[in-house]
Amino acid sequence: MAIAAGGNHSLAITAKLRINSVRLTNQIPAIEFRTFSGQLYLVEYSPGFNPGSWFPLPGSDVSGNGYDAQVTDTNAVAFGMRFYRLKQQ
Repeated sequence: MAIAAGGNHSLAITAKLRINSVRLTNQIPAIEFRTFSGQLYLVEYSPGFNPGSWFPLPGSDVSGNGYDAQVTDTNAVAFGMRFYRLKQQ
């Protein structure tokens, strides 16, 4: 994280894009990540790390508001192991 302020007292905060946690509740993964206002985020899933095998997680389009967001993968149980990644659009 970086914080900067200049002569006009403007403030810029940046943080690396990352998934904070993946938790299981009743076998359903919940992916949590930090958002920033005005930014759009998308969680993708894949059964492996092969290029081109990443797909948007349904319902994972998130508009940032400065707080943590959480999306769930309700289909994960039916498909076995999955990997997740976070993209900023």
